[in-house]
Amino acid sequence: MEPAILSATAALFGSVVGGVSTLAASWLTQRGQLRAQSMIHEALKREALHAEFMIEAARRFYRSLEPSRREPRGCGRSLFRGQPDAPRLVG
Repeated sequence: MEPAILSATAALFGSVVGGVSTLAASWLTQRGQLRAQSMIHEALKREALHAEFMIEAARRFYRSLEPSRREPRGCGRSLFRGQPDAPRLVG
């Protein structure tokens, strides 16, 4: 084999290997960035859902602490306020 052909073949093979490795590195970098962006997006979605859940849970907890509107007025409260319509428990 002639030295010129061997040299040209080695140079061509080196160029192909360099191009393939550059392409592979670029592909892996892009894939990693896409995966990181996807993970960040999912985390933000979960965070927004969690915030919405916490707001709704706090709203429902607050409503549970309010006096019930279905209860007739004076029912249960007059015992603690000492109003005259309260039944006497002692003597």
